[in-house]
Amino acid sequence: MANLTQRLEKCYSGAIYDVMRARGLENCVLPHDIMGLDLDTKCCGPIFTLRGVAFDTNRVNE
Repeated sequence: MANLTQRLEKCYSGAIYDVMRARGLENCVLPHDIMGLDLDTKCCGPIFTLRGVAFDTNRVNE
């Protein structure tokens, strides 16, 4: 598991999202109250507050 965590730490989050979306995982925003099991382990880089609007569409990148 540590090896996978180390590999994912180096990935661009947009690329991870694109792969998840391509696999049909479109509703993949994490809940605001999620917490790690080990608080000393870094699980992400910089974060930003976002506001989005859901669209009922299958069109991508339009």
